[in-house]
Amino acid sequence: MRMARPPPYPKKFDVTERLFYHYKINPSTFVLFDSDMDTAVAYGSFNYVAGVISNLPKSSTIFYFEPHGREGWKMKRSYRPDKTSEESSKAKDRVDEKKSEKQEDV
Repeated sequence: MRMARPPPYPKKFDVTERLFYHYKINPSTFVLFDSDMDTAVAYGSFNYVAGVISNLPKSSTIFYFEPHGREGWKMKRSYRPDKTSEESSKAKDRVDEKKSEKQEDV
């Protein structure tokens, strides 16, 4: 399998941009696109892409995709640059609700 070449330079993104797409190409290669999805904002190892993500505006939303055998790309989760996941915050809310129910029962 022939690997695609990385873009010659990373794209400069607009600071008002709020949507980004984070793709896992293979276990060691990741790519980050803005909403235009024309040229990569970051391409390389997870640590490199994570460093670029940490510099994004905190109000941005990032959709994370991984390759899937039948569907092509499958969205695994969405999160914000400050590392709060919408899924994890919902799970935390459910745990907090269960704790409060147990306290009420006592």
